[in-house]
Amino acid sequence: MVAPDQPWLDGFAIEKGIIRQFVAMPLGEGYTAEEQLSGETEWGGVQIAVTPLKAEAWERLKAERQSVMNVSASLSADMVCESSMGLGAGGQMRQHIYPDPYNADDWDVDATDRVFVTLCHARDWKKITGEAPGNFPPSAEDYSSAGMPWFAYYGADQQALAGSEKLRGLKSVGDFHKETTGVVLPDSQDVVVPSPTSLGDRQSPRIVHSGSHF
Repeated sequence: MVAPDQPWLDGFAIEKGIIRQFVAMPLGEGYTAEEQLSGETEWGGVQIAVTPLKAEAWERLKAERQSVMNVSASLSADMVCESSMGLGAGGQMRQHIYPDPYNADDWDVDATDRVFVTLCHARDWKKITGEAPGNFPPSAEDYSSAGMPWFAYYGADQQALAGSEKLRGLKSVGDFHKETTGVVLPDSQDVVVPSPTSLGDRQSPRIVHSGSHF
C-alpha cells in the first residue's frame, strides 16, 4: 500500500472493494493464512517493509504538486516473523485497496527497511510484560449495540485493485472453526451496520469501512 494515499489497511484483499479482517490466531491449528497457503508454520507474526521514494522522484513530485506534502512510503505486510501466532482471515469488510500511482523505478528499493512484529497471545502478556492484559475486545455486535460510529472514508477518484486470487480462497476463522469442530465460533454473527459517519471529500468514495463476522 502507498501512504498517505491509503490511510489504513485492515485485512486481506480478496476481491475488489472487499477484505477479510486480520485476526491473530495460534499457529499449528490451520487457521492462519500462512498455513492455508503454504501448509507450513514457519514464520507467523508480521513483517512490515518500508520503501522510500528516490530523491529525484520526490523532487519531481514536489514540483508537480507545488505544495508541502507528506513523505510517501510503500508498505507491505507478510507473515515472516517467528512467533506462535499468525494472521487468520476474519469477517468481510468493505475496503478499497488502491494501486501504486508511481513508476516502479521511483522507489529506492535499496533503502528499504523492515521491522518484524511478533504477535503475542493475551495469556502470555503478563509473563512477558509483568502487566495484566487488557479487557476482552468487544465484538462488532458489542460495538454497534453501544452506538459507536462506523466510518466511510472519501477522497479523490481511484480505481480499486481486484484483490488476490490466492487470498480469495482463504477460509475465514469462523468457517474453519465450524468445519473442524462442528461448533459455531462465539461472536461470529453478521452485524447490521448503521449509516456510517462520513470522513473526507464526499464527491467520491475511497474506502468504506464496515464490520461483519469472524
